[in-house]
Amino acid sequence: NSTFLWAGIDGSEVLSHFPPADTYNARGTVEEIIKSETNFKDSDRSREALLLVGYGDGGGGPSRSILERIKRAEKGLGPLPHVAYRSPYEFFCRIKNQIKEPLKWVGELFFELHQGTFTTNALIKKRNRKNEILLHDIELVWALNIINDYNNNNNNNNN
Repeated sequence: NSTFLWAGIDGSEVLSHFPPADTYNARGTVEEIIKSETNFKDSDRSREALLLVGYGDGGGGPSRSILERIKRAEKGLGPLPHVAYRSPYEFFCRIKNQIKEPLKWVGELFFELHQGTFTTNALIKKRNRKNEILLHDIELVWALNIINDYNNNNNNNNN
C-alpha cells in the first residue's frame, strides 16, 4: 500500500507514504503523473498521493522546468488527475485527516534504495556523530592554540 501506519520496533506509530510513482526524483511528466495514479493502492481509503519532484539525494530540488510542468498540470491537463504543488508537511496533515482505516505495517520496512537506513545502521550513525563532535573539539582546540601563539608572539615582539 502507498499510505499506512508504520509501527516501529518500539511500538510507536507514524503515518507513512511510499510515493506510487516509485521515485523520489520525479520530473513532473505526464507519464509520472499517470503512473502515480495507476500505482496508487489506497484509492478506497484516501484521495491523495505524493509525487516527489526534483533532483534528490543532494541534487538541489526541483528545476525551473520541473516547476513549470507542475504549474501547467495544476491548471488541468485533460483526463489527468488533479495536481497541486504542496509541502510534504501539508500533505501529511491532509492525509491524516482524510484516510479511512489505514493499514498497519509492523516491523522494519524494506525499500531497496535505502536499505537499513533506520535500524541496521544506527550504531554506525551514532559513531559517526561522536566522530563529528570530536572533530569539532579538535578544530576548536587547534584554533585556540593558533590564537594563543599569535598573542604570545605579539607580546614578545612588544617587549
